[in-house]
Amino acid sequence: MTDHELNEELLDAVADADLLKIQQCLQAGADIHHVRSMGQDHGSLQPVTVLSMVLFRVSDNMLEEPDLQKFKEITAMLLAHGADTVYAMAFAQERYGRYDDSLHDEAYVMMPVWHLIAQAHARRA
Repeated sequence: MTDHELNEELLDAVADADLLKIQQCLQAGADIHHVRSMGQDHGSLQPVTVLSMVLFRVSDNMLEEPDLQKFKEITAMLLAHGADTVYAMAFAQERYGRYDDSLHDEAYVMMPVWHLIAQAHARRA
């Protein structure tokens, strides 16, 4: 498997919320900072990094609480591995509006994950 294939497998594992596969990809040396090439037509509206993929997936209103908890766990793990927050914050703002840390987790299903990413982003700035 090439490095590119491993990195793409990591993004796919995040999209599938496959925690075991994510861990395997990271242990195999997948690049936590990999950016999926989507071409010029997609701009910042496509989830091309691991954290933007998480934000994209948790915006799905059909997810159940166990799925949301799994994505929160995945987010914490990716942040612990040094996942970049810059693109994810820009992605979220473009798709969902300006981040508001006063919004409670009940306001939007994605808020617990967005709060984790925004807090890490603020610490790293």
